[in-house]
Amino acid sequence: MCGRLFFVTFFPALCFVVFLAGIVLSDSASAVLEKAYSPDKQRTVTLSVMPDVPRLSDKVTLTLDVSATQGTSPAKAEFPAFGEKLGELKITDIQTSGGQLIITAIPLKAGKTPIWEIPVKVGGETITVPKCEIDIQSAVSQENASLDNITTDIKPFEVRNPYLMGIIAGAVILLIAALLLLLSRKRKNRDEVPIVPLTLQELALQKLSKLWESRLHESDVRQFFVELSDTVRWYIEQKTALRTPELTTEEFLYKTARNPLFGETEKISSFLQTADFVKFAKHQPAGDEIMFAFRRAEELISSTNFLNKDAGKNTNVSERILTFQKDNV
Repeated sequence: MCGRLFFVTFFPALCFVVFLAGIVLSDSASAVLEKAYSPDKQRTVTLSVMPDVPRLSDKVTLTLDVSATQGTSPAKAEFPAFGEKLGELKITDIQTSGGQLIITAIPLKAGKTPIWEIPVKVGGETITVPKCEIDIQSAVSQENASLDNITTDIKPFEVRNPYLMGIIAGAVILLIAALLLLLSRKRKNRDEVPIVPLTLQELALQKLSKLWESRLHESDVRQFFVELSDTVRWYIEQKTALRTPELTTEEFLYKTARNPLFGETEKISSFLQTADFVKFAKHQPAGDEIMFAFRRAEELISSTNFLNKDAGKNTNVSERILTFQKDNV
């Protein structure tokens, strides 16, 4: 279906673009008008014109190019000043780049227009490009035809059936809208991320994984331990329905020790006290200490030994009610 739509809609447009490109490339050929050499034949000034057969309707580009033979160091070129016209060519733009001068001009008259001698100073010597001619072609048969003499009786375009034009315009708009709608739906389907429900344990472990991948422990070890301990406390609070965000570590451990939902609390106590030592005592742990603390956090979340079997029951957060996108947590 999509392949057929592409063939019917876009293939003719692609062929048209290729056709226009062929026309542009065919008109971009250049021709050498004259060449001049330094007395030692080591440097050359070339005058070329583009297109090679200019017409009255074309923009004509004249290029003066200074080159040197292999092994000869390039020398700075000084080009003469040009006025508003060059023969029967009206100059619209002049650009200089290194050893090259590019003149853009508009022909004012069909026929042969002279280009007078052009002296170019190169490396302390003057190389003069001899006089030459450019033959401006015209589709008008009159000899020496000029744009000033062209007259026409062409009348403005008249729409004889405005309803037909409105129908055509509406059809084109509908076609463009349908194509845009089709492309937007395809892109939306491609970019959608499947929604997967996560348990509290999976979500907490994913938070730990993203924290380690952020490499925060290499740039700010204190903040790393803040987020590491907060993740473990968040998991315990969600799992047991305890709400203790403002409690100190000692108060938090006191509550867990007296709560029947908790079993073994030695590991959680050791982990939180180590984190406090880094957060508040400005302890700088070594790399193996950081890794041990991170693995202990994973162990506390993965293991159920320090929580009794009743933990997670009769709480306001269910194991499968939380739903997240795995790639966007």
